[in-house]
Amino acid sequence: MSHWKKYLFENHSENELQSWARRLKMFRFCRAYGGHATDGNSLEVAFLFETTTDLERFFDFLGVPLVHFALQPPQPEPGVAYRGDVYGQFKSLVPNTQWLQQPGHCMVHEQKVFA
Repeated sequence: MSHWKKYLFENHSENELQSWARRLKMFRFCRAYGGHATDGNSLEVAFLFETTTDLERFFDFLGVPLVHFALQPPQPEPGVAYRGDVYGQFKSLVPNTQWLQQPGHCMVHEQKVFA
């Protein structure tokens, strides 16, 4: 077996990945780069939305609660350096929404995910 196939099918068999490919409608399996990056395999999705309602329905379908802010929370200023602890206090907002927080680490069907 080639190095590429050993790498690709290290954690999941070829049959398992083919089965996923047939069943996955929105998500795609992405094999980790490996090495010293300590990254892992992932299921990834790119969801194009036109309205906040579209996004709310999508996350509701996944069972992921969304946080809406009544007012825009403080955001980092471009070009300003922040200490890590200070930067970590800024809320990550979903672009093109009225102050909807990016979910981050959450659970989808009892699986830990990063959204």
